[in-house]
Amino acid sequence: MKNPIALLAALLLAGCASPPSPPTAPLSDVPPLVMQKAKKEKQTWIDSAWHGAGQVVVGRLRRQDPADSTPIVARTKVRDDGWFAAALHPSRKLSFRAHGCEPLDLAPSGTQPIVRLPDAILKRVPPAETAGIRGRIICPGQSPTATVKLVVAPAPLLWEDSGYESAARFTALVASQQVPAGGEFAFSGLSPIEYELHISAPGCITLKRTVVPDRRAHLSLGDIELIPAPLLVFDYVAQFKTLAQARSFPERHQAIECNGTNRFRFTNERDELGNALFLRLTPGTDLDAARVAAAQPPAPAYAPATPVPAPGQVRADFWFSPAPIYDLGKISLVEIIASANDALLRPAPHAPDHVILQPGHTYFFECTNKNANCLFSVNPAK
Repeated sequence: MKNPIALLAALLLAGCASPPSPPTAPLSDVPPLVMQKAKKEKQTWIDSAWHGAGQVVVGRLRRQDPADSTPIVARTKVRDDGWFAAALHPSRKLSFRAHGCEPLDLAPSGTQPIVRLPDAILKRVPPAETAGIRGRIICPGQSPTATVKLVVAPAPLLWEDSGYESAARFTALVASQQVPAGGEFAFSGLSPIEYELHISAPGCITLKRTVVPDRRAHLSLGDIELIPAPLLVFDYVAQFKTLAQARSFPERHQAIECNGTNRFRFTNERDELGNALFLRLTPGTDLDAARVAAAQPPAPAYAPATPVPAPGQVRADFWFSPAPIYDLGKISLVEIIASANDALLRPAPHAPDHVILQPGHTYFFECTNKNANCLFSVNPAK
């Protein structure tokens, strides 16, 4: 009979051992273009940006039903034949999401910089396991109908920031319903994944609600009340070199319904990549501003906290990157231009990149790396 103490020790060691890593597959069957992308991802992220950390995962995604054409949401591009290659920051997983399907998360194993994962299968959720949601829309008097869209939310991140590949499908529309004021909406067949509800109506702020249903759940969201969107008039001059030059520029006007999707596009010029130049306009909602602000992650010491607009207020910022917006106070656009004093445009050494727009105030926005600027005043529409 074997020594019982030695046998017990062996069992304890076996219990403490690390669980086996998921299997990997050889790289020999990877299509050349996919392998080329994997090597480029390695050079860009692992070798350069992450200084040797992370891994590139390569694999092929198959559907349980080959005839299924449900859009797949992922942070990496999935080719028509199912192949993909994506760089993952340490501790991240590669996630695939689709309406009516089980959530699928893949993680690399081993220490190789490029890992070929076994083929993955995106499975349908059994009908008895799917969920449903419903709610009632309360619209202001001027909005007889609302549009409710159900959207598959973005998949989890590939790396630390909001990064995703530009060719990836970021979200997917599941269904859209027209709902009369006071009417109900309902969606069924939901997976246990994150969805977004986008609720809009003419003259109202577009609301977004995140929903993560459990299996077999039938959620009632109750009454969802829409809020009238502030209507602001922007008087502006843009893309000038000096105020003296701006005198010869035509003063333009825009009345913008600040519903959360409209934006202040102050010029038809575009940047070097062909992107439009505009300021985002974020209206305050019925959420308590102080509570929302407290839920935000703390801002770095060198950066001011992002202000949260209260109901009736609108926050403005540049869509592309942080860029200063100087609040010049209650002075008219005409007075600033007539002064021809460029020092008035920058009344302080620094300015925030987000501002809560104040009626009657004039602002100067400047983004030097995009060669974009705009002098504008803002007032409520009469």
